[in-house]
Amino acid sequence: MKKNKNKSKAITLIEIMVVIAILGIIASITAGFIKYYQPNIQLTTEIRKIRSDINEARERTISEQIEYIIVFNKENNQYSMFRSDNAENPIFSHILNSEISFLEINGFTQDTVGFNKSGATIESGYIILQNSREQQKTITINPSGYVYTQ
Repeated sequence: MKKNKNKSKAITLIEIMVVIAILGIIASITAGFIKYYQPNIQLTTEIRKIRSDINEARERTISEQIEYIIVFNKENNQYSMFRSDNAENPIFSHILNSEISFLEINGFTQDTVGFNKSGATIESGYIILQNSREQQKTITINPSGYVYTQ
């Protein structure tokens, strides 16, 4: 008796259709989770961007020995970085995502964050952002200039 050794190793149409169906189910479940968590993701992204920009102002102040400030505009949901000796021309401006807004800016005169030449903040305080689902995150700036989020 001889056994047939040349069995086909090809993928059948049914196997391909099952794989595509499984991938479709996984994609639809994933899309629901992404849509649910998107406001929180956007809030986290904005918090990281603001923290990064505050740290950049601090680093520029230390390295160039020229004071840099960040001015927050709560009404327009934006902020800008300026050199203190040229407060008319912003170095950059950033507008928050439309789903994110400033809830509170506290501890800073005229909503301005600045650093002295040694890197310490001129005034300490905090900034609270809120998303469309009313989730909140806080950026705190210590007197030493350390910036952290909660």
